[in-house]
Amino acid sequence: MSAPDGDSEDGPPKEPVKDPAWITKLASLASKAPAGHKAYRDSRWGNSKGAASEGKRLVSWTCACGWTGPARDLKAGASGVACPACGGVPHAA
Repeated sequence: MSAPDGDSEDGPPKEPVKDPAWITKLASLASKAPAGHKAYRDSRWGNSKGAASEGKRLVSWTCACGWTGPARDLKAGASGVACPACGGVPHAA
């Protein structure tokens, strides 16, 4: 059986197609983007520091009314989390 037109293996070996220069430059820029974006974001908004950023969780909360308990017991309020007993604003224990 003969090979279809254009698929002849008898001709000279084909050189691999070289990427255009703009694609090479774009790939180079993309590989540096995450670090550059982080520097931009940190300079504009500041670094995040705190328990949540470090992968820690606050598990115990307390309120001025005397209530103490886990974070799962807190209620959502207009100003954020609210004490389930009095509706006040609790703080981390």
